[in-house]
Amino acid sequence: MKRIKNTFSGSFFRASVIVAIFTLCIAMIPSSGVKPVYASLQDDLNTIQKQIKDTKGKIEQKQNEAASLEKEVAVFDDQIRQTELRIQQTETEIQINKEKITQTEEDLRIQREVLNEYLRVIYEESNTSALELIASSDSFSDFVDRSEYLQTMQMKIKDTVERIKKMREELEVKKKELSKLKDQLNSQKTDLNGQRSGRQTLLDRTRGEEAEFQEILKQEKAKQAEINGLLASIALTGTTSQSGYAWPLAGYSRGSLSAGVNYIPYGYSSYYFPGVFHSGIDIYGSGIMSASNGVVAFAGPNGGYGNCVVIENGSHLVYYGHMSSIGVSKGQAVNVGTYLGNVGSTGWSTGPHLHFEIRQGGTSAVDPLSFLP
Repeated sequence: MKRIKNTFSGSFFRASVIVAIFTLCIAMIPSSGVKPVYASLQDDLNTIQKQIKDTKGKIEQKQNEAASLEKEVAVFDDQIRQTELRIQQTETEIQINKEKITQTEEDLRIQREVLNEYLRVIYEESNTSALELIASSDSFSDFVDRSEYLQTMQMKIKDTVERIKKMREELEVKKKELSKLKDQLNSQKTDLNGQRSGRQTLLDRTRGEEAEFQEILKQEKAKQAEINGLLASIALTGTTSQSGYAWPLAGYSRGSLSAGVNYIPYGYSSYYFPGVFHSGIDIYGSGIMSASNGVVAFAGPNGGYGNCVVIENGSHLVYYGHMSSIGVSKGQAVNVGTYLGNVGSTGWSTGPHLHFEIRQGGTSAVDPLSFLP
């Protein structure tokens, strides 16, 4: 099978080099110095996201091709079963015809013996003088009846023999026809098996290619998670707040906020649904990082929050909502900057964003900006 080329290794090699340099030097570089590194990783992230989309499309294509081939194989299987059934029926007819031929030949043998016996009797009587026949008969009429009977039986037996011979000839013709039909059906079965084998080989190859694409997708997603984590780490090169919180998405700071442009504020506002209280803030980006240290209290679908992660950090429950994917599990310990998953639009959402919410004591929502640097 032809191996499917993995096209994303080059960009990831470049990303890995960048990461290695960044890991060694980040402590010595001012925050402005990591911007080129961040931009390069962001380019790699955009590339891998496109490749993931392309790979998913290829997987779907292979799945559709496999489904079509499976239907074709099923059709051939049905045709082969029908052909095998016709072969069995033909073999049964051949056997019945064979038995009829055997019985007919036996009937013919018996009738020939009877005919021979009558011919012998007639021959013997033909060598007897008329006076002797009359003398052996009870009367003249008895003599006439006896002669006519022998002649009539001779004709009947001859007719029977001819009829049986004709029947045997017809059975022999049918035997040849059935034998020819069986040969045709066996040839048809061989042809169908060949076509089915070809489709099955193509189906196996298609499934193999799908499996390769699935493996590529798995690697691409792993690299996506790695890059998102690195982007989150780069975003943490600044300081956290006195409360121990950092921004959950890269590139945000208080000075960068623009209500209605790159974030929706907490509480009642004209940027949210009129008259509806907004229990957190909505911000935009890609990789989501933990804004605080803590333990994952929940990870999974959560009503209007969609795919959601909840971090418990002792005094607060921190909600990360509408995620497209989740990279942590319940009970897992996290630190500031731990990669949690990707921004999405699951649950009650009008577009891709992160709903970031902090609950005081786990119940009352408070303004997240009070805790962010």
